[in-house]
Amino acid sequence: MVTLPLTHPTDLNAWLYTVHVYPKNAKSSITKTVDDAAAKVLGDPVNWTILGDIPSTGATDRYVITDAFDSRLEYVSATVKLSKGQVALAPEDYVITPAQGTTALAVTFTPAGLAKLWQAKSADNSVQVQVDVSTTVAAAIGDGIILNDARLFPSMSVDPGDPQSGVSVADPPVTKWGNIEITKKDAGTTMLAGAQFRVYPTPPTPRPAPTG
Repeated sequence: MVTLPLTHPTDLNAWLYTVHVYPKNAKSSITKTVDDAAAKVLGDPVNWTILGDIPSTGATDRYVITDAFDSRLEYVSATVKLSKGQVALAPEDYVITPAQGTTALAVTFTPAGLAKLWQAKSADNSVQVQVDVSTTVAAAIGDGIILNDARLFPSMSVDPGDPQSGVSVADPPVTKWGNIEITKKDAGTTMLAGAQFRVYPTPPTPRPAPTG
């Protein structure tokens, strides 16, 4: 509740009629995309990009992004940066903590990092925190549809220790995998031993016709 007009902060004999009010209930969101175009076989890299909003209500007291992997994914590495702007993050601005071996990670910003987030947000309201995560697919068991979610904890009001709190990705991305078994038989049902195959992710380039 704000009473108008206000006493002028410097001229105590005057009134302040123009007042700027900033609400503190701004909603932060998080998105995630996957790049698996180059992944063809188990062990190939599958890369995920997480973009988290920075609160616009002032310097935040906590900023954590968590990523809990599907059991068929193995964590390889992660890098953290700001999506745009002139503010660069340093290694001491955040802590990357893999949890439970290779099944989850958390990116937790330090006080120095929190200050940089507010500095960057003040300069460009559209800047986001970007976390690039590299994984590999260890197995394609089950339906082969591997979903990968992420959560954002942008303040002290949400606890990273509670998996149901925080802000989740509205439409988690998936990478799709499957098993294939190729056999070769004669005109009947007899399996042909020693059969060889070549498998291409796209149609092979046709060989030029012989000339001369």
